[in-house]
Amino acid sequence: MEDSKKTRHPNAPLLILAARNRNPNATAAAIAREIGGGITRARVSQLLAEMGLETRVTFKRSHGSALDINLIAEMAVVHNLVARGFEVYRSISSSHSKFDIIASTRSGELIKIDVRAERFGGKYPSGIDSAFDYIAYVSPTGKISYKPELDQLLVDMVK
Repeated sequence: MEDSKKTRHPNAPLLILAARNRNPNATAAAIAREIGGGITRARVSQLLAEMGLETRVTFKRSHGSALDINLIAEMAVVHNLVARGFEVYRSISSSHSKFDIIASTRSGELIKIDVRAERFGGKYPSGIDSAFDYIAYVSPTGKISYKPELDQLLVDMVK
């Protein structure tokens, strides 16, 4: 597909993840219709594939299961970090890994990030562990905040 035909919407991946979070069984066409703004079914499929997600969940699970929510939150954080200039690596071990993501700065510094998805009316899973450097909190709308803030690390990356 030519670049000129691809959507230039900067938040397309986050909008797609949010739509996918609301309905994991939605088709790419249904997600494209929901988002609008010139995002096509093909672009939705392409972005989902780039994020390692299937176009549609093909097995039965309850809508909004913890596994779906956590996977979508992790992919939103991956996209956010890549857009900020980090190299990003995801954990592929079981759900009991000590952290979810490793991000590498341009200087080669590795940071370990635990991703927490908001559930149950504004509450996040609790627990602090020294196994990770940052916690990324992801709201159902796709807003991501980091504790501690990544701002100083980003300033150091530019130097």
